[in-house]
Amino acid sequence: QFRIRGELEVISHKSQDPVKKKWRELQWEQTSEGMKQSYEWPSPGTERQPTQDDQADFFDFDASEEPSPNFALLLMIPKTVDVVKLREKPQKRHIHSKKKGEETWTVQRVNP
Repeated sequence: QFRIRGELEVISHKSQDPVKKKWRELQWEQTSEGMKQSYEWPSPGTERQPTQDDQADFFDFDASEEPSPNFALLLMIPKTVDVVKLREKPQKRHIHSKKKGEETWTVQRVNP
């Protein structure tokens, strides 16, 4: 079991950072056509009328090369990773942490 804590950054269509924009574009390129279509569907939970055309709303979408404005990339920068090995007897738990500005992680064994 892993518990990860850190900072989460949303990289949306409004991102101005060229490197992060490229990361978002690369992830979009690797996304399947079916998944790309889902970003253009009506919002989840939206009421649908019996006369609405499912084919038009869900499948007649030509995924462009540009990422959908509804598509965002989440970038997580972990600060701590709490690892619990539940199958071991006795269980073992370690907390891995990284301080801001440091490259190396410290590991501390703690009581599960």
